[in-house]
Amino acid sequence: MIDLGLTVPAILAYATSHLQAQGAIMVTGSHSGPSSTGLEFLLEQSQPVSRGFHLERIQEIAEQGYGRASRQPGSQRTFHPMETYRSQYLKHFHALRPLKIAVACSLRLVRETLDSLFDKLPCQLSWVDIPHQKRNLLDPDDSDVRKMQQYLETHNCDLGMLIDDDSRQTAFFSETGELLPNHAVTRLLMQALAAEQSEAVFVLDQISREQQTELPADWNLHTHRGTLADSYFQMQQHRAVYAADHSGYHWFRETVPTCDAILTLAHVLAALSFSDAPVSELLSSTDEETP
Repeated sequence: MIDLGLTVPAILAYATSHLQAQGAIMVTGSHSGPSSTGLEFLLEQSQPVSRGFHLERIQEIAEQGYGRASRQPGSQRTFHPMETYRSQYLKHFHALRPLKIAVACSLRLVRETLDSLFDKLPCQLSWVDIPHQKRNLLDPDDSDVRKMQQYLETHNCDLGMLIDDDSRQTAFFSETGELLPNHAVTRLLMQALAAEQSEAVFVLDQISREQQTELPADWNLHTHRGTLADSYFQMQQHRAVYAADHSGYHWFRETVPTCDAILTLAHVLAALSFSDAPVSELLSSTDEETP
């Protein structure tokens, strides 16, 4: 057993792959009310577990109970993943426009990681404080969405980003405080990745797929069922470079398919750096192509 200490789901996934572990378990309260906690499971190579992807087997084991405990003790050690976790992303933050970015996130480890990365970048980072709580990043009336919008309306920033407590789901805002539609962000990322890849293979959930129209003929699109586990599986199955859903989860092909808000930000900044136009202008032109 390897003890990671206090961590977040994105770092857990990194450590599982980095350590070549057979699986991982995390106690988490993300996407739950303040009085609730749950368990998040990963398999080898950081494969998520959900209904239809091994969760039923875990339920079966829990309901049947365990037999006699093994008399052979296992080993236990600790591993602190932060240094290697941060260093892996340095290669993604390069050749960027000198943008001013406001980020709202309640997770200390994510904030410390971004502070460390942005110390070496031409971009300026400012923080919008939000509490640990259940939120809806798709809802313009959500209290944390409104807080970010109000901050951008009164501060001179180029881009806003809201990171949920699971360290993976994101929402983006223009310099005017507009909550950007996820399908426009997805289109921007696909365009940037297609320009860099010899084969543009993407995986989207059904809602996102229906929102993307007039796609280039050389883009190869597949669909997933809207879960983290199936996003991962379909990326592996089709050797896709990117996957997304309509709620703000973005996956990229690293050593294994990776869904991490910090990696998403790196790709968004890289995509925005192809032009000097304001974010609202870039995303509005993208949105016109995807009604």
